[in-house]
Amino acid sequence: MSGCAAPTTPTEPTAPTEPTTPEPAAEEPTYTLRCQTYHEPLELGEYFDYLWEDIEEMSGGRLKVQPYACDELVSESDILSAIEVGTIDMALWGSALNPITETAPFECTPGFMWVNADEFEVLYWRRGLREVFNEAYAPFNARWITNWVDDPMVLVSIDPVKTYEDLEGLRISTMSEYVPIYGDAGAVVVELPIEEYYSAGETGVIDAINWASIKTYHTMGLSELFHYATMPPMTCPWEGNILIRKDLWEEMPRDLQEILYCAFRESSMESWARQYSAHTWYTQFFEVHTLPDEDVAKMRASSMAKWPEFAERGPLAQQAYEIITEYFAETEEAQWFR
Repeated sequence: MSGCAAPTTPTEPTAPTEPTTPEPAAEEPTYTLRCQTYHEPLELGEYFDYLWEDIEEMSGGRLKVQPYACDELVSESDILSAIEVGTIDMALWGSALNPITETAPFECTPGFMWVNADEFEVLYWRRGLREVFNEAYAPFNARWITNWVDDPMVLVSIDPVKTYEDLEGLRISTMSEYVPIYGDAGAVVVELPIEEYYSAGETGVIDAINWASIKTYHTMGLSELFHYATMPPMTCPWEGNILIRKDLWEEMPRDLQEILYCAFRESSMESWARQYSAHTWYTQFFEVHTLPDEDVAKMRASSMAKWPEFAERGPLAQQAYEIITEYFAETEEAQWFR
């Protein structure tokens, strides 16, 4: 009949297919990071045990940190070369220990480069210092993750230092970045290893130290001899760097990068809270004197006079110099926190 469809031939039922086994999911990469810090073994446990645990927990076990104390794997002066060749994977490191990057003089926080943690935060996280410093580490296969906020650096002495004039003739052991300040004041800088400070003070080789926090001085027993502390701190806070192998960082999944960044950033802020609280509490073991504002201004001027020389190390150092001095001009004009 016209208009009717042709009859269809019924098809044979198909045999059931064998179930297929799905391809196994790709295993997520895991990392065990060898991290050396500039802390002594006791401080390593006191400050960081919870940090390593947090990193492992937040990453679901994909990140583990093996911590090492100062000089335990490599000499502190060899940290960058050790990262470059992969001997270590991470470091909490102060560039003052081997100032070889182009921007090292500014990373070393020369005296009074900032006067409080607020200025420190603004310079790094709002004005661009972190980007400049990160670029300076790239040639060493190092990625700058974040800074580490550490102790206020305080001058302690056998006799009281109450004014700028009291610095003249003072024999002091200090950090390299503070040498121009004390030199301009007429002090004599004496280079000594830390372990000789007490005996050097007893024998008259030195009269003063500006190397650490008053907490560190007290726990080392130095407050028994160097009983006078002079405020304000030369650097408040002192700054360290959290570094990781650049090639390792770039192969990491983004979520692991974020975990490392957030964990160290938060822990750094907590460290500053602890350090400043300790700084306040440990003043009871010293007789404290505060320099007049005009004397602090002289010392800051001595520090700043060296900065143009630091800027000559290269274009990144010049950028750091411009960021810092422009910000200083703003804060000085507004008298903000000064």
